[in-house]
Amino acid sequence: MAGVAGRRGVESVEVAGKLLQAMVQLAGKARLKALANVTGIAPAKLHRYLVSLQQVGLVRQIQETQEYALGILSYQLGELAQQGADIVDMVAPAVADFSRQLGEACGVAMWTQQGVTIVRWFGVHREVSITLRPGTVVNITTSCTGCVVAAHQPRTLTEPLVRKDLQKAGRLDDNAVEQVYGLYEQIRRDGIAASHGTRIVGINALSVPVFNRFGEPALAVTTLGHESTFPALPDSAEAEKLKDLGRQLTANMGGTPPNAP
Repeated sequence: MAGVAGRRGVESVEVAGKLLQAMVQLAGKARLKALANVTGIAPAKLHRYLVSLQQVGLVRQIQETQEYALGILSYQLGELAQQGADIVDMVAPAVADFSRQLGEACGVAMWTQQGVTIVRWFGVHREVSITLRPGTVVNITTSCTGCVVAAHQPRTLTEPLVRKDLQKAGRLDDNAVEQVYGLYEQIRRDGIAASHGTRIVGINALSVPVFNRFGEPALAVTTLGHESTFPALPDSAEAEKLKDLGRQLTANMGGTPPNAP
């Protein structure tokens, strides 16, 4: 059969791809009959493909319901895709435009192996410019960028880093740890994080998460400005505009906020 741009491909791979696309369309899990209806593939043939996809980890079967669901390899591939440069390139034009309209510097950050890391920066022309170099790893206990990403990650993942940050600051104890997680809870309620002079005296910041289709924080978008013109209040007009941007970017990449219906 004809492949992309007229080239011949492997039919079985294309059928498997069609099956996986159907599973995505059906929210990640479905019974054999539903998959057959969506793909138009005969159930007997479909079952053979599902067996092979289970063997390589792209699909798994839920014994209690007999539904088929995406397997661990599918999720791992999705994680890698979300972490790639493509996602940053996808949101960059909207963030750059937001920065110009607001008249304040903006950055994009994501969770990497090193921690929450600035991956793109959009400056504005000012007498005193604000710059965070891409590759900068930010603190997850005081930086609003770091906090807004960490607030939506599992505690088992973040607590070792929280303790490390607090230890560096010379204030590690259980009470301080719980204060950080209290802050994370407030950030989840507000949908936004704020900081005031925590990294640079006189510089305030607001940050919002952008979610992937699994309700996980794929990115954070942060805007920074001088305290004289940018108070960075969570209930300010600027905060509402930034939250609107976060919702827009989440929708554009097919994402879902946590606990969304």
